[in-house]
Amino acid sequence: MIKAGIDLGTHTGRLIIAEVENNAITKILEKKTKIIALGEGASLTGKISDDAIKRAIELFQEFRTLLDKYKVVSLKAVATNAVRIASNREDVVAGIARETGIGIEVISGEQEATLGYLGIRSSFAGINFLSFDIGGGSTEFTLNYNDTLAAHFSLQIGAVSLTEKYCHSDPISDEEFNNLKRAAREPIKAAWPRINRPFDQLIGVAGTVTNLAAIKLEMVAYCPEKIHTSSLSPLDIDDMISNFRRRTIAQRKEIIGLEPKRAEFILAGTLLVQSIQEAARAREIIVSESDILEGLVLA
Repeated sequence: MIKAGIDLGTHTGRLIIAEVENNAITKILEKKTKIIALGEGASLTGKISDDAIKRAIELFQEFRTLLDKYKVVSLKAVATNAVRIASNREDVVAGIARETGIGIEVISGEQEATLGYLGIRSSFAGINFLSFDIGGGSTEFTLNYNDTLAAHFSLQIGAVSLTEKYCHSDPISDEEFNNLKRAAREPIKAAWPRINRPFDQLIGVAGTVTNLAAIKLEMVAYCPEKIHTSSLSPLDIDDMISNFRRRTIAQRKEIIGLEPKRAEFILAGTLLVQSIQEAARAREIIVSESDILEGLVLA
């Protein structure tokens, strides 16, 4: 059966089309990611802008073409933090449905975490792991213990929302950096008691960690196969934070492996990664390409 999943996030829109048999992905036919900055300014205004809605519709029209090309039998499309907190979320969902025929479910942070867990477990079954997914406006955690979802929760912090709130100088000032670091660290520290089982591996998914892995590997052309199961050490993270901190946004765009459209938000995202790694006392983070997209076609 050919199934598809769409994840409309705060910063990116993503599509997977895959062959699924016996609740397992046998072949990925198409995987597409595009930065559309849907949540640009939404953490401050409380709504999705008209320009952002237009960008989302244009992307979903591209997705519609691919869905028709592969004759997709089953589609699950979801919207996450930017849409769920927006006062005009009904306009976003209705506009996309009207122009493309694609219906979207606005899911909770807990549902987002659970779908992400399904995707990650498809690649890491048999391992007790804690996973994290840093988005533009929220960060999800799932704990796999004996191949059972032992804990899952969502925090209202993300790379875009933290940047919009705390980063106003370019390059970032010492005062802003310290405030940003504190804002990234404190919610994670407060939530950590919710991790109620031991785990052997810390796994990171989504754009922040995959870009950090691409930077470490000095990847000129993005290669998912090389990113998947690569690792990031505390020293890797510390070095990248120092590098991002001293550069302007324009200078960050010159870094090999970093998507230019992520340059503005990568420092905040990396501080979240550091805070999680420190709380977990993890010697490494394993990077996964399997995430909520795979979860959507397996759900």
